[in-house]
Parts: sequence; structure tokens; C-alpha cells
Amino acid sequence: MASQSVVVPALGVALFTVALVTGQSIGSLVIDRIGFGPGGPRRISATRLIGALLTVGGVLWAVSPRLELANHLGLIVLPVVCTLTVGVLLGFQSAAVGVQANAYGSALAATFMNFLVGTLILGLVLALRWSANGMPQSFPSIWWYYSGGLLGCIFVGVAAFLVRRLGVLVTGLSMICGQLLGSLLLDLLVPTAGTVLSLATVAGTVLTMLAAAIAALPSRSAPAEARRTV
Repeated sequence: MASQSVVVPALGVALFTVALVTGQSIGSLVIDRIGFGPGGPRRISATRLIGALLTVGGVLWAVSPRLELANHLGLIVLPVVCTLTVGVLLGFQSAAVGVQANAYGSALAATFMNFLVGTLILGLVLALRWSANGMPQSFPSIWWYYSGGLLGCIFVGVAAFLVRRLGVLVTGLSMICGQLLGSLLLDLLVPTAGTVLSLATVAGTVLTMLAAAIAALPSRSAPAEARRTV
């Protein structure tokens, strides 16, 4: 979230999304290959590589109607690199939560520890900010502004449960599909002012779902233990 608030003004939401998904896809492939996740090593098969590449292409297609590059390419290089790095770290986060869940024997315990540490760090940052600038005079009154923490807990908990069975790559690609599909449904059912539902957005979402399905296909050349779910 911190990176998004800093980088989005420089890149725009569309380019930020593409860079984040690219980093997450590359990082997840590498993490599965070295076996950092709880499911053990998973080789970079043709289906997994094609699925990751198609996911990036699908996301790029889906956000292409809103894709606006900066006037000077040099101005976006550093923000793009930072976003790619964050995407790679997202893959490591999913793998680490899965390892924790495996060690604790419960995805709930792993989720609790993840958010306990995050809450402590954010609380420290907030205390420093309030000490320097003072507390805000009022807080937002719209209730769903406060739903992010609960949804984040669900997100991490589901990731901890799935990464042990699907691996980091397929879990990440499936969640990307869910994000695009959810965004598409929101644009369709609860459109905001200026929302334009284009063919590229629908086609890109469908391609991303197909990519995740391809990545989940077992490779015939992969050893049986690499394909075994936990």
C-alpha cells in the first residue's frame, strides 16, 4: 500500500498494475524454482512460463484503455523498477506466509502473525507522524473505508492456505485473475463516474484467466514430487 501511494502518482494506476503483476509473476517463478515455498521446488516448465507471460499480456491488455506513459521515459524508470521489486516481494510474502502456515499447522495463525507485525509497524509510523503533524481533526465517515484491514486478512489467509497446495506462481496468478474479474464486475454492476467498460478490458480479463489455467496444468516432464500438492 505504501508503494502504491508513492508510485501511482508518477506512473498512473494502469502502468503500476502492469509493473506489479510482471514483478509478481517473475518472482513467483523463481521462488517456486528454488523451493522457498512450502510445496517444495517446482521446475519452470513450458506451461508455467507461458502462463506467467500470458498473465502479463492479459493484464496489459485489460488496462490498455487507461494506459498513459509519461512524456519522458526517464521519469518512469525508477518508479517502474521500484514497482517490479515490490511485485517480486509479494511473491516472497505469499511463500513466507505459506511456510509459516505449514510450521504452525494453521493458516489462521500465520495470518495473525502477519498482521500483528504489520500493525505494530504501522502503529509506530502513525505515532511518529502524529507527533510531528498532530492528530487529524476528524476521521472519514464512510464505513467501507475501514474494510481494507478485514479484506487484507482474508487475502493473506487464503494465500497461506492455497500456496501449500498450488505453489506460489499459480496462487499469485489466480489472485490476479480474481482482482481483474472483481474489478470488471464492479465496473459492470456499480460503475463510477467516467467508467468505460471496453472490449480490451473484458478480453484482457479472459486472457488472464486462461493464462492461470495454463500455468496450473501439470508438466509431463516434471518429476512427480515437484507436482505433488501438500
